[in-house]
Amino acid sequence: MIQLTGLFLCPFLAVTIYEKCTGSREDRFSRAIEYFVFLAVIYLSASYSVRIMLAKTGAEAGRAAITSVPAGTCVLTELLIAVLTPLCAAAMHRVPALHEIRWPGDVIGIFGLAMIVLGVYTSVVMDLTDRSLWLDESMLAVNIVGRSLRELTATPLAHQQTAPVVFLYISKIATILFGNTAFVLRFFSIVSYALTILLVFLLSRDALHLRFPVLPAAFAVNMTVFLKYSNDFKQYMGEAFWCLLALYVYGCYADRQEKTKKDVILLTLLFMFLILAANPSCFVIGGILLFEMLRAVMKADRKRAGRCLAAGAGAAACFAAYYFLWLKGGNTSYMQNYWNNMAIRVLPVNMDTWAQDAALFRPALTMLAGERWLPVFCVLAGAGIILTFFRRNRLGPVIVLSLFLACAASVLHMFPVTERLWVFSYPLLVLMIFYAAEELSALLQKALKAIPQKEKTREMTAAAICAATAVTMAFMVFANSGIVYYSDTENVYWDGEETASLIRYVQQHVTDGEKVFVYNFSTCAFDFYEGSATNRIGSVSEDNVIRSTGFPTSRKSLRKDVKAIQEAGKCWIISSHVINGGLGYFTRALKKSGTMDVAYVSHGTYLYYYEAAGK
Repeated sequence: MIQLTGLFLCPFLAVTIYEKCTGSREDRFSRAIEYFVFLAVIYLSASYSVRIMLAKTGAEAGRAAITSVPAGTCVLTELLIAVLTPLCAAAMHRVPALHEIRWPGDVIGIFGLAMIVLGVYTSVVMDLTDRSLWLDESMLAVNIVGRSLRELTATPLAHQQTAPVVFLYISKIATILFGNTAFVLRFFSIVSYALTILLVFLLSRDALHLRFPVLPAAFAVNMTVFLKYSNDFKQYMGEAFWCLLALYVYGCYADRQEKTKKDVILLTLLFMFLILAANPSCFVIGGILLFEMLRAVMKADRKRAGRCLAAGAGAAACFAAYYFLWLKGGNTSYMQNYWNNMAIRVLPVNMDTWAQDAALFRPALTMLAGERWLPVFCVLAGAGIILTFFRRNRLGPVIVLSLFLACAASVLHMFPVTERLWVFSYPLLVLMIFYAAEELSALLQKALKAIPQKEKTREMTAAAICAATAVTMAFMVFANSGIVYYSDTENVYWDGEETASLIRYVQQHVTDGEKVFVYNFSTCAFDFYEGSATNRIGSVSEDNVIRSTGFPTSRKSLRKDVKAIQEAGKCWIISSHVINGGLGYFTRALKKSGTMDVAYVSHGTYLYYYEAAGK
C-alpha cells in the first residue's frame, strides 16, 4: 500500500511543489500523467520481475527471505520503494516534457537517469535472490548475531574478521530492527551503492563542472564490481561511499569564502567520524590535508596552515586511537602473511619489481571495465589527473595524494592490493576518466576554432564535436556490462558458496539414524542459518549434527573428523568454499571404509552422503 499510494500521489505532488517554488505555471495534469506513466512502468516491471524470480526460487528455497521474513525483508523493501518513488518523481521533474526534449543534453540526461534507475533496481533484485552467505560474509555475520550491541566492539572479532566500527553498529542495529537475515545484513551495501552513484554525479557536476555529469554516474552504476559488492555483507561498498563523502564535504568547505572556527570544527568532527566509518578514508582525508598544507605553504597562508593543522591533529588523534584500540587487534599472523604477499614491492627498483607490481594491480584495474578497455581507461585516467593540474582543479591532486598514501601503506605491508579493498578507488578513477573525455573534447574544439572558417561552419563543427563526445561517453558507459550480467540471476550466486541450499536439502531428506557433518568452512554459515546452539537438523528424534573440530590444514583435526563420520555409519556431509567440490583427504579416507557419493549440487557447492560398508 505504501508504494501504491506514492505511485499515484507523488507525480501530482512533485508538480505542485515545483510550481510553488518556481512560480511557474504548467499544465499540471499532462505533466503528472507523464510522470505517472514513467513510475507505473518502473513499479510494474519491478513487481513482475520479482514475482518471476520468486516463482523460480521460492519453492526450492523454502525459507526465501521475502516469503518467510515479513518483519525484515518485506519491511525494508516497502521502505525502499516508498523512498525511491518520490525521488523518481522529483528526478522526472528535471526532465523536460516530451515535446521539449533537446539533443544532446536532455537525451543524455534521460539515458543516464534510466541507467541509474535500472542499476539500483538490479542491485535490489540481486539481494532478493536469497543467495547464501559466502565464507567471509558468514564469518562476519556470526560475530554480529552472536554479540549484543554493548559487546560488539568490546573484543576483536572472531574468525579472522575485521570491519569499521560504524559499519558494525549499523549492521547490528539493522538486525535488531528487521531480523537476522542475509537481505537485512546486505541492505546497507545496496544503500551505499545508490549513494555512491549520487556522489559521483554531484562531484562530476559541482567539483569537475562536467557538461554531462550523469554519464560518470551511469558508468559507475553499470560496473560489475559495484553491483557485486552491493550484494555482499562486507564494508567495501560502504567504504566507497564514505570516501566520496569526504571529498564532497571537503569541496563544500573549500568553496566557502569565509571559513570560521565552527566550519573547521565541523570538518574535523566529520573526518573523525569517517575514519571510524571506512578504513581507506584515512588515505582520502590524508590526501585532502596534504593538499591543503601544500597550498598553504606555497601561498604563505598562515591561517590556512593553522586550520589544516587543527583538522589534521584531530583526525590523526582519532586514527591513532582507532588503530591501537580496534584495527591492531584484527592484525593476526594469518592476515599479516596475506598482506605481505599482496604488498607493493618498489624497493629495490628494477624491471622485475615493476613487473610484479603491474601483475599485482592488473586484476584490480580490470574491474574498471574489463581487460579489453583497460589500456584506454588507464590512459584517460592519467590524462584526467594531468589536466586537473593544468586547470587548477583541486580534485585531481587530492585523488593523486590519496592513492599515493594507499600505495605507501601497501609498501609498508599494511594495505594489500586486492580488488575488494580498493573498491574505494574506482569512483575516483571514473571521475578522472570522464573529466579527461570532456576536457579533450574542449581542447579539440578550441584548436578547431583557431582554424579560419565561416561562422556557420564553426558552429556546426562545435555541435558535431559535442554530439560525438556525448555519443562516445555514452558508449563508454556500455564498456561495462554489470547490469546485463546480473540481470541473469544465475550469475548472482557464487560457485562453491551456496551452503543455505545444502542445508535446506538436508532438512527435507535426513532421517533418523543419519548424522550430518558440517565441514569447517561451512560451520559459520550453518551457525548463522540454524543457530550456533543447534545440534539437530530436520525432522528427527535425536541430535544429529557433527561440527568440524578444526582447520582443514590440520591433519590431527582431519583424522578426528573422519573418525566421527565413520562412527556415524550414515552421514550427510555439508561442504562449501571448497575448490571444485573436492574434499581431498576426506574422500580418500572415507572411500576406504565405505561409499561417499555426491547427493546434491547447488551452484558448484557439493553435498555428499557417506555410508559405511555393511550398513
